[in-house]
Amino acid sequence: MGGEWILVRCKCGHSFGSQNFQSAYCNRCNSNQKLSINAKFETNSDLALAVSAANLPKGLHKEFSKKLKIERQKNIKSKSNSDSGGEMMLRIMKNSLDDNGNLSLESVKNSMLIEGIDNTTVEQIIGQAEMQGLLIRVDSNTWNWLG
Repeated sequence: MGGEWILVRCKCGHSFGSQNFQSAYCNRCNSNQKLSINAKFETNSDLALAVSAANLPKGLHKEFSKKLKIERQKNIKSKSNSDSGGEMMLRIMKNSLDDNGNLSLESVKNSMLIEGIDNTTVEQIIGQAEMQGLLIRVDSNTWNWLG
């Protein structure tokens, strides 16, 4: 099921998910008053994880956050693996840029980790971007984005 999913917080402190804010009712107190949108998600699975985290006791929140991050990385990796190679490369390159439009081996490596990409190397991604004219080498460890 597609669409936008929202994390809603009720005045009673309970969080829940909805696709339509106007018809949202808290499933704890059955109120639709003083509801607020806390976040928006593209998938219901991401929303489900966020609702679980939002309703956890404070002591367990840190541990769950770690597990949530791992699960999101798996979802991103799954999505990335279904993307075409060009889309994946562009996304990694753009996420690796500094304020001057430069990137390094380390910044690309970090972006790949965040994206959950492990089926290619940093050198392959940078080399492909260089061949396509998207990057120009500045020095041995720095490239400038031309795309």
